[in-house]
Amino acid sequence: MPLFEFRCEPCNFEFEELSNKNAGPVECRKCGKEAQKKMSSFSSVVVGSTNESVDVKIGRAASKRWELHHERQAKRRKGKKIRSFDVPKIDGKYAPAMALGSKEQIEKRKEYSVILQEHRKQRVNRGQSQFSGTGDF
Repeated sequence: MPLFEFRCEPCNFEFEELSNKNAGPVECRKCGKEAQKKMSSFSSVVVGSTNESVDVKIGRAASKRWELHHERQAKRRKGKKIRSFDVPKIDGKYAPAMALGSKEQIEKRKEYSVILQEHRKQRVNRGQSQFSGTGDF
């Protein structure tokens, strides 16, 4: 039978009692009047070789999986160099991709960028997001 917590309104006495869920009213141990069932928290323990909580067991398993992941990652990277990217420079400063190429290529990219921005505005006006359905271009 489960253990419930009760509180007597007239005398403010609180007590616990083993009681069937569908049992009738419980009398107060102090004054004998009807006591109300309290809403109480529930506690659980995983029964096994030890009495650890579920969170502790899950946390330990997760940390083992992460350790295994990092070990495998280290094996894959062993002996490899991390490549650096050659970022283009113009006049000694890093340049965005829009500034690279011939004048014609730069103009085409700018034109395409303007068209794309207009297209996105039209989709927003129609109530469509960037990735919802297809639309005219």
